Amino acid sequence: MRTKLVLGAVILAAGLASSMAQVYSLNVVGYVNQTVQANHWYLLGNPLDLSAQGGTNTTTYVLSGLKSASGNPDDWANSVVYGFTGGAYSGTADTYYAGFGWAPGTIDLTPGNGFFFQAGTNGTVTFVGQVVTTNTFTLAGPNAWSLVSSAFPATNSLVAMGLAGNNNDLVYRYGDTAHPGGFNNGTTYYASFGWADDEGSPVAGPTLNVGEAVFYQNNTAAVKWVQSFTIQ
Repeated sequence: MRTKLVLGAVILAAGLASSMAQVYSLNVVGYVNQTVQANHWYLLGNPLDLSAQGGTNTTTYVLSGLKSASGNPDDWANSVVYGFTGGAYSGTADTYYAGFGWAPGTIDLTPGNGFFFQAGTNGTVTFVGQVVTTNTFTLAGPNAWSLVSSAFPATNSLVAMGLAGNNNDLVYRYGDTAHPGGFNNGTTYYASFGWADDEGSPVAGPTLNVGEAVFYQNNTAAVKWVQSFTIQ
């Protein structure tokens, strides 16, 4: 799926923001603000690439832009990140410690990888980096789960993002409007019908907000989710 996005040479709200996030971009470099509440869990995905700016897409660097009401970094103590690869959670969580920061801080938060985040305080998580133009994420299979997000900072359906689905594929969102603090009942793909919500109503695949991740069960052999964008 190829999507064309025009980004001006001035900072602008590009119409990509959800109610949870604000997106600003200067050419192809920008930042995304994600509002979080203390002691809540979130499924998040990093929508910008730090490696293109000379950094690394690990917790220590990607989640360095944490802002609380007081402005004190120690407010974020006890925040936690869990990754999910190979059908399982990361063996070691990344934890934020007062006076130190993230430890060990090594979970891979490359765009496309989803992760669980528990906030230690009310505040804002700011992602900074470059908008990617192509990204490929391998969905494990068969009958395997992946924690995925869009690599591009846009609110859109999975179908529009290039993930059409295969028979009996299943998607779970976390903390949506109807299910705050928990998983929804799932969105399923049916052959010769398409995506349907938990009431059987047709949908164009779950719509992902900017910076949101979902659990995806792929019921075929491993497939590649390819996203490609043209920025003019």
